[in-house]
Order: sequence, then C-alpha cells, then structure tokens
Amino acid sequence: MANRRSFLKRTAFLLPGTALVSTMEGCTTASIPEKGRDWFREIGVKPFINAAAAYSALGGRNMWPEVVEAMEYARTRNVIMEELQDAVGRRLAQLVGCESAMVTSGATSAMTLGTAACVTGTNVDLISRVPDLRGMKDEVIVLRTHRYSYDHGVRSCGVRFVEVDTLEEIDEAVTEKTAMLFFCKIMEDNSPVTLEEFASKGTELGDSVAHRRIQHGTASGRTVRVSGKRF
Repeated sequence: MANRRSFLKRTAFLLPGTALVSTMEGCTTASIPEKGRDWFREIGVKPFINAAAAYSALGGRNMWPEVVEAMEYARTRNVIMEELQDAVGRRLAQLVGCESAMVTSGATSAMTLGTAACVTGTNVDLISRVPDLRGMKDEVIVLRTHRYSYDHGVRSCGVRFVEVDTLEEIDEAVTEKTAMLFFCKIMEDNSPVTLEEFASKGTELGDSVAHRRIQHGTASGRTVRVSGKRF
C-alpha cells in the first residue's frame, strides 16, 4: 500500500518547480466562473432581503472588502493552521486589549469552544477526549429562563445543564462536577437574575462564568466571555 515515505521516494527525482499532475479518472480542472452567474438560482435557492439582523442562519453578515482580500491572500498559501490560529489570536488580543482571543466560525462555535475551555483548561489529554467527559467536570449551571435553541452550542461538548431559578439555587447547584455557569444576555429582561449578579456569584464561587452577550438582539453583538476563576 502506498504511503507517504514511498510517495516521497518515487517523486524524489523531480526537478524543482516540476508540477505533479493527477491522471485519476474523473479529475478535471475547475472551469472559470461565468461573469454574472446566478449561483443560487441554478440550485433552486431563493435569496431574500434580510430586514432582521446578521444571523448565521440567515447567511451572516457581508464581509468587508479587506476581509475578502485577506482570504484571497491566504487561499494561495499554505501554513500550519495551529500557528496561524495562535498568531491571529495574539494580534486580536492586542487590538481588543484582552488576555487572549480566538477566531471561531460563529457565535455558536464560540459557545462550544468556550465551554470546552472551561471543562478541560489547557490539559491536552482532556482536550483530546471531548466530548467523552467521563471523570471530568461535566455540569453547566443555567437559569431555567435562559434555555433556548442555540444552547446546543454548549451541550455539544458533552456537558449536562443544571437548571436553577434564583441566586440561592446556584449555591446549592454547584458541586465538584460544575464546569461553568452560563448566562444568555438576550434573556436578561425577563430574568430573575441580572448579568452582574450572575457573574458576581460565579466569581464568588470561584467558578468560570460564561455569558452570551447579544446587544439589541443582533448577531454583531454576540460574544462569549469567560471570566472568574476555575475550580
């Protein structure tokens, strides 16, 4: 069976700059897109005018030209993705003025990664086991009124929600299995507990507090913040 070592031996005689051309049946070069082509219409998808907000489920927000330019630059170059992620995170942290930062594919992804960080910390062995959380902290405390469809982004790590209704119940709910406290900002108006009270309680308990902040119900205001101390 062919492997990386045998492949390199077989191609060692190639001169610098020599191109490897695939002859596999069915492989063809991509054709140049037609100018003005209506891609959505071709596949039967109907566009609409978004009068709501930049929700991911509605296509997200239009990217700035500078972003498209950076993507085009990266498209033609190869780097170690872990190194790129770390470097971009450091740069974003400098610009924002925080300890660290990370690019995610969206708000829900940020919730997933934030939860995973609270569960595993920087332990590489634990990170590799997610979502198998046996023997790990696997409970997230959440206000009952803050449950909504997107909290699947938290649960996808393998954690279990523990629902509470008051600050007093948070004290009772915290155990050695507690990994995080979760707060949804958009639910605060009808919440028995404010964000400040919730975060203060999390810090008081020495727990990690994550909240999802949605300003005026728009996706552009969505972030996941982790604060306080880990057990």
